[in-house]
Amino acid sequence: MLPVQSTTFNHNPIPTLLTCIVAHFVNDGLDIVLPLIMPILVIRYSLNLFEVGTILTCYSATTVVFQPLFGYATDITGYKKVYLSAGLIVMGVSLFQVQFASSLIWVLLLASLTGLGYSVYHPVAISFINAAYMERRGFGVGFHGLGGSVGRGVFPAALGGLLAAYGLGSASLFLLATALLVGSLVLRLPPTVGSRRGRKFGLSLAPVILVAAVVQLLRTVFYAGTVNFMPTYLVRELHLDIASAGICTSVMLVFGILTQPLGGHLSDKLGRRAVLGLSSLLMGLSFILFLWIPYPFSLVVLSMVGFWVFLGFPIPYAIVGDHVSKESIGTSLGIVSGLGSAGGIIAPLFVGRLGDQYGLGSAMLLASIFALAAAGICLLLPKGAKTGRAN
Repeated sequence: MLPVQSTTFNHNPIPTLLTCIVAHFVNDGLDIVLPLIMPILVIRYSLNLFEVGTILTCYSATTVVFQPLFGYATDITGYKKVYLSAGLIVMGVSLFQVQFASSLIWVLLLASLTGLGYSVYHPVAISFINAAYMERRGFGVGFHGLGGSVGRGVFPAALGGLLAAYGLGSASLFLLATALLVGSLVLRLPPTVGSRRGRKFGLSLAPVILVAAVVQLLRTVFYAGTVNFMPTYLVRELHLDIASAGICTSVMLVFGILTQPLGGHLSDKLGRRAVLGLSSLLMGLSFILFLWIPYPFSLVVLSMVGFWVFLGFPIPYAIVGDHVSKESIGTSLGIVSGLGSAGGIIAPLFVGRLGDQYGLGSAMLLASIFALAAAGICLLLPKGAKTGRAN
């Protein structure tokens, strides 16, 4: 029989958390690379906004399909560390190859391969965190999210500076080296043990998982429709250079460093529904204010958008941990994360098409409606937080 995930943590779980934080830093930092280099690709291939949206959609469409599949594969085989390492390396290699793409078709293919690599991380890594912090899932998943927030906050500014100073080639080499290094590091995570015979696929509370997935979907439409177009908006509409656009994008994302751990902790204390709903409502309202307030004062409001976005980031994953057995945790996380990623398909096409017709600012304003809708759907979630071991 093939082994299946049943990770044991008889040792201190902190090294596992720290390793996953570092890996999350790189994974989510690489996730923001395509939007950041998009102004360069727009010039190189004479792209319109709909074609920009098509590139981002190829990336996101791959994640929708493969996140549940990778989660299921790791539940069945138990080879979580190998999948995790391979995913990070595939992301780095694919992004490195973008500089050599001879046509838009090749960019679309490489964007899809990057999405394939990205599809591995969240279902697999969060299953490690759920196993390590069963009694405080919000805390564990929230602190794990800190790595992703730092990655999203640091990578735009760092990569924007590298692009401005040295060009796409040198910046891509940095991405490749980082992915290879951290891809090797995750192989030090604890082993997974068990047998397929003992595997149970427990989605006894599937309606809760479905509601969490719908909330994740709507929040992702907002996130992808704003963050993915933010560098292009700042360059085209506000006439900033690419380095400044990278720094301004970091302003939006850097607050996740504080708010993901805070959001996870608050959801343990106050309930998943209350914190997730408040996050969804205020991130939409804050972004509307950002578009109305003149630059550079709008950057203050933009930072608050990031605050509210990331406050709710870890909570859907904690909900899955609350209600799903550990034997099928990877599959369930893959379903929620994968369906949520469908927002990454909808948003680029939605914002790209409307941006071509009515202006990018107007299109991003309409994306805020999805955040408000997510807040409404949160009312269907159960009150409180069910912490502890899922049956």
